[in-house]
Amino acid sequence: MRVTEHEQRTEGWFQARLGCPSASSFHRLITSTGKPAATAMAYVDELVAERITGKQASVYVSEAMQRGTDLEPLAKEVYELVSGESVFDIGFCKHDDLEAGCSPDGLVGDNGLLEIKCPMAHTMVGYLRAGNKLPSKYKAQVQGQMWITDRDSCDFLCYHPDMTLLLVRVERDQEFIDKLAEQVEMACALREKLVQDFMAMLEHVYEQTTGLRWQDEDEALQFVWIQAWNASLKAINQQVKYLYYNHGEEV
Repeated sequence: MRVTEHEQRTEGWFQARLGCPSASSFHRLITSTGKPAATAMAYVDELVAERITGKQASVYVSEAMQRGTDLEPLAKEVYELVSGESVFDIGFCKHDDLEAGCSPDGLVGDNGLLEIKCPMAHTMVGYLRAGNKLPSKYKAQVQGQMWITDRDSCDFLCYHPDMTLLLVRVERDQEFIDKLAEQVEMACALREKLVQDFMAMLEHVYEQTTGLRWQDEDEALQFVWIQAWNASLKAINQQVKYLYYNHGEEV
């Protein structure tokens, strides 16, 4: 595991995540039953775009999401009180061999993790009604965090200030992790191929438009995007769609 020094939700943390499959989005690559997700190709497209532009894909922050972020420090204190464990903060963790990572809400002991959710009241009711178990939509995230950090358990805490706590100890599921790892590896490989194909296409457009050889990537990209792109927009879009559609079946 490789750990960045940037605190979560800082500019450096966002930069470390660019174009990198992260555990919070692993559900877009694999379902809770271990099957490839239908949303995988769309997610790879976002990763490719982040690699090419150097900018994070637009992320809508809803009221519920912001509320969860605001309540997380209090939820962490509650966890330490009821569990007797200390939680150690950590930045973005990357897999040793892949450009994939995760951001656990904390490390617990020598072999555990903490993942916190602070849902709205009606969502919390549904989680409590389902019993003392991990909501299936978070399985890929939690198991993915254990995979990347090489830990064997994760305490999943759902906190609402006006309701009963939901605290579940989730154990490592190696069979699921093996399937997840396969999907992440495929996504990373496809991301790299599409980035290379896209850059080769831009190089061709640049040289055909200017009559110059591609030497400075940043300068060439700027030229292509500002000048040649407008003149060749329709043709380039068709080529991009061709590349994406042809590779879509591989995920």
